[in-house]
Amino acid sequence: MRVALTLLDRIRTEIRKNRYSIQTENAYYGWIRQLMLFHDKLHPKDMDENERPRRAHSSINAGK
Repeated sequence: MRVALTLLDRIRTEIRKNRYSIQTENAYYGWIRQLMLFHDKLHPKDMDENERPRRAHSSINAGK
């Protein structure tokens, strides 16, 4: 039986394939998770054209 992996599980798998350090893996995982939560778990294809740049710009400026 094949188990479907979540996006974050697939990201961890790819990071480990590339042999990044555990600290780098945790940092990338955290950043991606925060970005996903910021976007209310919306897939980019479900956002309209005007929403994508505005949300991306907001997430960048929120960290300052």
